[in-house]
Amino acid sequence: MTAGRIYAMTVVAGFIVQAISPSVQAESPEKLVRMGNGSFRKGEYREAMEYYDRASVREPESPIIFFNRGSALYKSGEFQKAAEEFLKTAEKTRDLPLEARAWYNMGNCSMMQGKRQSDSDMKKALDHYRSSVTRYQTALKKDSTLHDAAVNMEIARVLIKDLLDRIRKQEEMRKKQQERMKEIVDSLVSIANRQDVNRKETGDAAERKKKNRSGWKQGTSGARDKQEEIREDTRNVRENMENIPGAGQAKSIQQAISHVDSSLAFQDEAVADLAGMAPEKAREDQEESLE
Repeated sequence: MTAGRIYAMTVVAGFIVQAISPSVQAESPEKLVRMGNGSFRKGEYREAMEYYDRASVREPESPIIFFNRGSALYKSGEFQKAAEEFLKTAEKTRDLPLEARAWYNMGNCSMMQGKRQSDSDMKKALDHYRSSVTRYQTALKKDSTLHDAAVNMEIARVLIKDLLDRIRKQEEMRKKQQERMKEIVDSLVSIANRQDVNRKETGDAAERKKKNRSGWKQGTSGARDKQEEIREDTRNVRENMENIPGAGQAKSIQQAISHVDSSLAFQDEAVADLAGMAPEKAREDQEESLE
């Protein structure tokens, strides 16, 4: 039995066709329900709701109208509101089979809510699936012959198992991400410290050049060699960031990579400036790289 079978679920008796209390008025609840049922059969669920709403004004405590309203809302994809109507049916009716069907439909509402949130919020989806199991169990207690409730309950249990596996894997991936990111942060801190030291050495070379003092060329060349090493190490860290499990889907990691890319661009300029014996410009690039 696979999760795909959820699409085979049906709302038991999409609406109730039996009569409500007869009325001699032009728009009796019975007539309005019949008209609503006609719209329901055509797939015009919002129009059906309008008829059921008008009927409920005259019969505000009718479990049949609650049930039909729930069915129309379900078909419209408004599962939470539909469940509220089915709950009213279960609370108001004295008909045990109808109560069982209301609980079954509540289970379907929970199932569909879970399906809707299975990608965006797996923990909420899990709550909905578990709720559907409870509701199907209640339906079976009210009517043990309700075969569809037993079938859908097993589907819900399969979905719960699949979702728990997905949540476990997600947690494992998150843990690995955190471990790898800690290593990367430590590496970036070390690189930043080295960049800061080299920035100061580049600044010393710039001051010597400005004052026409000896040794500035040697200092500039040494700073270039160190800058090339820093750049290479930064590139290695960036590559490690891309190899973190799930990095492509993690916004925080992608933002971090973007910052490292900016830093690398300034490091490239610093290397070029140092190679061109322009330590004063290289120092500015190194400061930007640190930022």
